[in-house]
Amino acid sequence: MAKRRYSFDEEKISRFLKEGRGQGHGAQYSPWLTVQDVSSLGRATRIHGRKTEREHHLLSDIETSVFLLLDWSDAVIDIREQYPLDREETRRIAAEMGVRHPFDTLGKCDIVMTTDFLVDVQTSNGPQLHVRQHVDLLDIYVRGTAVDHLLRQVTCGDVGLKNTVVLPSSMYSLMVDRLDEYMHEAGMRKVYWEAKTNLHNFLVHRCAKPFLQEYMARHPELPSQVDSPGLYLDAVSETMVAVRLHKTGLLPAESRLRFVEKLSEYAVQGEDLSVLDDADLRSVFTEGEYLWVIQQVEQQLVPRLSYVRRRFTSGYHYDNEDPNELIAPYERTLDILEQCFPDDSKVLAAVRKERLRLLEWVSEQEGESHDSFSPGKLGTLDDADVQQNARSIFDDVDE
Repeated sequence: MAKRRYSFDEEKISRFLKEGRGQGHGAQYSPWLTVQDVSSLGRATRIHGRKTEREHHLLSDIETSVFLLLDWSDAVIDIREQYPLDREETRRIAAEMGVRHPFDTLGKCDIVMTTDFLVDVQTSNGPQLHVRQHVDLLDIYVRGTAVDHLLRQVTCGDVGLKNTVVLPSSMYSLMVDRLDEYMHEAGMRKVYWEAKTNLHNFLVHRCAKPFLQEYMARHPELPSQVDSPGLYLDAVSETMVAVRLHKTGLLPAESRLRFVEKLSEYAVQGEDLSVLDDADLRSVFTEGEYLWVIQQVEQQLVPRLSYVRRRFTSGYHYDNEDPNELIAPYERTLDILEQCFPDDSKVLAAVRKERLRLLEWVSEQEGESHDSFSPGKLGTLDDADVQQNARSIFDDVDE
């Protein structure tokens, strides 16, 4: 259906006023312009508001995006779109500026100007009205929206994600304030671990370098908090933050070295070989550091695989654990060794031997009763299995 011609005369303006256009609050408000009134070059949308419980008329994709932000903001209590401005006031402003007031040449009258949104916002001093441009409305949104929602909806700078709200650099300081509030409240509610993971995910995936710089200016301790991650590197959020800081050039040299040493230690001890299997982790290493780790894994870890296996299986608590789940991390270690040393017959033979031992162990656990099981049945440790190297894993790295 074709849209009506967008033209006004004094008779039409009077009719709109009698119809209650631009009047009322909440569900009773009627916008001055509807999607049927305007031949918009953009995409016009009618959408039901959760705050007002009425249909809103939005004349562009930008207006729709801003409306959604306002509708989900906890601070916003009413939204009036296409709100008419008093013509006497707009005429006065035009005269003061020395410009002609917008004029409808077909209807031969001054146009009733509108603002995209008139927003009622709840503040500590009571409700306040805001007639703002879009950037200013973002300020309302960031201040009034729960941080849990912000972490899923905004990006700080353009990071290439679609369907997000991109915050300009002028709002970075406010966003850091909101993140600090979030972490403080999480500590009070004893959900700090979950909040920390959410924060780290946000910093890694939704923040451009300029925002990370601003965040680190407020939190210079961040690199030292992430440069020595715990085990199960693919599960702890500190790992990905360290990688992100390195990729953006924001990881200090001393933190990078601590990160490299910690991951190398995990690999050589057989606790976590992720660095041999993950390109992002490997990117933090220099070529010399990575080759050294490969060499040490071959020389120190492979001869001690039986000891590493026993370290995993010794934690089996017969009644409430699946033996296959318990050894899954060790099986991943064997998979990585096969991938990293596909042409090394000694490594491949050691891996095959360990896989057979695992099958035997699982079979024993599934076939024996709890009472008859003996933890020592697999035999005693060989001297070669328990030998320890007291030197630092970086003693042999070339200066």
